[in-house]
Amino acid sequence: MKILFLTYVNRSGSTYLSQLLSCSNQICVCPEADLLVNIFLENPSKEINDHWDLQRRLEIAIKKDHKLKYWNLNEQSISRISTDRTNLDAFCTILDCYRENTKPNAKVILFKAERLIHLIPLILSTRVTGIVFQFISLLRDPRGVILSQKKTNVPGTEKPMTDNTGFTSVFWKEFARKSRKYKITHDLWMVRFEDLISKPENTLENIIKKLEIRNFKMLPIKGDLFDKLPMSYRQIHQNITKSPIPGKLADWQKELPLSEISLIEWITEGIKKFGTATAKKYSKWGATADFDDVRNQELLEHFFTLEERANIESMELNTCGSECGPGTLKGMDPSR
Repeated sequence: MKILFLTYVNRSGSTYLSQLLSCSNQICVCPEADLLVNIFLENPSKEINDHWDLQRRLEIAIKKDHKLKYWNLNEQSISRISTDRTNLDAFCTILDCYRENTKPNAKVILFKAERLIHLIPLILSTRVTGIVFQFISLLRDPRGVILSQKKTNVPGTEKPMTDNTGFTSVFWKEFARKSRKYKITHDLWMVRFEDLISKPENTLENIIKKLEIRNFKMLPIKGDLFDKLPMSYRQIHQNITKSPIPGKLADWQKELPLSEISLIEWITEGIKKFGTATAKKYSKWGATADFDDVRNQELLEHFFTLEERANIESMELNTCGSECGPGTLKGMDPSR
């Protein structure tokens, strides 16, 4: 059995990719379940000492969490973890129960969560007999990510997914840095959202070959993930049952202010390493590559309050150490 972990930054096309892969009867795509990450994957090697307590916590979570309800896990399914040794063993058992209930002939189980990128070394350091773990990082142009997050409300609220371009750019950059690192050290596969949209057949063919899946046909409408999404999430994923629209990839050029584009490109720096060109000139800020310390400080003061700049410095120190330099937003180069 293979478990394929899909990690991403929100609004990078992970649900669309999952919908496409769910077209295959050999791939079982699980609905999102952040609580399973909390319970099992944050400490995957931890040995289970009280199985009854863990089963009780799962039963409570299933009743309360709107995402877990779509897993249709019953008492019999949950009881199967009673002989598991570690958290990761129990996690794999839960996924296998879902597979048996939905696609018993599937050879691959796909599980996706945004913060999996930070848990890859922990997961791979814990062995589970009979299970092969594989990882995909789905990377989208940060300018497209930020535009989409600004235009999309968090389900169940009227708040956009981001209202802070600077912090989201820093988050994207760290995700990109770890993706490049784990591509080398942990055999992670990197997939560009832009390739998935502009060359979907070729992109999926490469993934399918690595998964050793046969007779795959890309028919978004035939995928089964959409019907397993909570109603509030279907509203923000209405397009995953449709064919891709390559023309929308450049929407950020028309809808983001030039100064905001400049900020994103300056913070993310290594954007060109992912095959995405930077804009060249801006009416106010000039060429991104020509920023010096004075211009950096001017940009920081334009976009952030004093408190926010202090938070950025703290974030940098926690993420990449003192070599970043206070307030520079440097040091998180994806090539490292």
